[in-house]
Amino acid sequence: MRSFNLDLMHGLPDQSLEEALDDLRQAIALNPPHLSWYQLTIEPNTLFGSRPPVLPDDDALWDIFEQGISC
Repeated sequence: MRSFNLDLMHGLPDQSLEEALDDLRQAIALNPPHLSWYQLTIEPNTLFGSRPPVLPDDDALWDIFEQGISC
């Protein structure tokens, strides 16, 4: 494989801080040329849009973001 990019979401249903950070660390360890790391967005007209799952609260999302940017 010559090159690859990696897109990784956080703020997934039932995802803990440690799980999110572990996912990010594993992605970084792959040393991708480009890594996008973004929060899950619930879109209308999707399964999650019609039946929203329980997501991490705002404080947990902030902790994931704040600690993730220092990985």
